[in-house]
Amino acid sequence: MRNTKFKLWFDAAMMITLCLLYNTHSTGLAFHEIAGLVLGGAVILHLFFNKDWVIGISKKIFSKNLNWKTRFSYSLNLILLIDMFFIILSGLLISKIVTPDFSGIYFCKLDADSYLFIHFGTSNSWRAYWVTLELD
Repeated sequence: MRNTKFKLWFDAAMMITLCLLYNTHSTGLAFHEIAGLVLGGAVILHLFFNKDWVIGISKKIFSKNLNWKTRFSYSLNLILLIDMFFIILSGLLISKIVTPDFSGIYFCKLDADSYLFIHFGTSNSWRAYWVTLELD
């Protein structure tokens, strides 16, 4: 029970951090970039804490005995992990505070606006951006 409580509080802290990342204007760019990296580390820790489930389901993912809810949950978590990877990568490539020297490096001949588009597109920040514009 104690381990479950810890995981619940850890996941709640991750969710609160994620919610704070959506409005850069309120929290500031430095918080956004640093907390984003911390959240990326927290995702890795989250996977480590739940490694038994990940390994167990990975072994049975193609089994006919696995129910659809578990298969859907696994697939969704895999998509979210890939999405988080690209969010952090694109965030690092457009970073102005954490990795300012990377902003001049072009990966696959994309410019900074392309990285910004990828970052917004994968993180759903564009929704928060448009809501902020409509509230102003």
